[in-house]
Amino acid sequence: MTSSEEDLIVSLQTSLRNAHNTFGPKSSQYLEMKDMVENIVNSYIVKMEAQKGSTAETETGSAFLQQILDDMHNLTLGT
Repeated sequence: MTSSEEDLIVSLQTSLRNAHNTFGPKSSQYLEMKDMVENIVNSYIVKMEAQKGSTAETETGSAFLQQILDDMHNLTLGT
């Protein structure tokens, strides 16, 4: 993952948290943004798996993306 891709994901994650805090976890604004972020993160994961290089960069990117998904899950659970 490039640094600009990571920056995009972090920005989307921040926006997701803001939507959660502003509109609530059951709001259409939050749920639509959550779906969008999940789709983007999953597409990056698929892209990285397709490259199938087990380089440090790929492993770091995968760990970063998994952390984003975990954070989203925890936000949904309210933890």
